[in-house]
Amino acid sequence: MKKPRVYETASQKRDAIIDRELLPETTERSAASGCDSVPAGYAEAQRQFESYILAHGKRFTPERAFILKQIYALKAPVDISTFYEMVCKEQGQVALATVYNNLALLVDARLVRRLDLVGGAMAFYEKTLGVEPHGYAVCQHCGKIRIIQLDGITEQILAQLPKTFQTTDINLQVNCLCKKCQTTLRREAEMERKRALKQRQETAKAGVRARKTHKKRKSR
Repeated sequence: MKKPRVYETASQKRDAIIDRELLPETTERSAASGCDSVPAGYAEAQRQFESYILAHGKRFTPERAFILKQIYALKAPVDISTFYEMVCKEQGQVALATVYNNLALLVDARLVRRLDLVGGAMAFYEKTLGVEPHGYAVCQHCGKIRIIQLDGITEQILAQLPKTFQTTDINLQVNCLCKKCQTTLRREAEMERKRALKQRQETAKAGVRARKTHKKRKSR
């Protein structure tokens, strides 16, 4: 059985799963300094989240504000265990239920998207504001995710919909095999072919020996 890989940090685990190189993201900048000030989309997300929380009779606590900012600071989807590790690293020990429940609130408020990419085996979360439309190429063997841009594609998709349809989201997933897994699977297939061939040869030799033994017994 293949042993699970051990990662020293949450970022190593995330980077091993997600290729973040092509994530299309806009950036909000400070007018005074010209430098990056807050995560893209965060200011509007905070405003909407505060309104959503208050409308549902809850309090906009510092923990909720921190979780919102953390998820909006990421440039790629993140799984719950990795995100929890990141939050604890910054805030100290936090209850897993707190992180999970607040992510669920953000999903309900449509400020975070939940993605079931790897055959539903693992849920990922990403922000919905401050990013350009993008899709995902998912390796069906190892689960590695690569962000793909949808420049011009979304317009073609929307053009085919009836005018009476109101689009709420576009989620494009391409199922594929990464180069490493293609090599691994070819190697495994070749090893299996050789193993099966060796087994057939051994079975044939055993048959020959059995027939020779049978003939010797008959000749006696």
